Amino acid sequence: MAPAKYYALSLVEAEDSLAAIFPDELLSHMQLRLGDELYVTEGKDGSLFISAKKPDPATHHAPQNLAG
Repeated sequence: MAPAKYYALSLVEAEDSLAAIFPDELLSHMQLRLGDELYVTEGKDGSLFISAKKPDPATHHAPQNLAG
């Protein structure tokens, strides 16, 4: 079995926040465009999952509001 693929995201300053820069290959793979929303779900072990699809509350934890 092939090892899982991973992508490194760079953080940059964006006004009063930080923004992540997604490599073109990842944007293409996830079929993302400017203005699309991403959902972050925290796993039981503290890991974070990023998805372009809204998680189903019946099978996943609801995304946490990380904006404060």
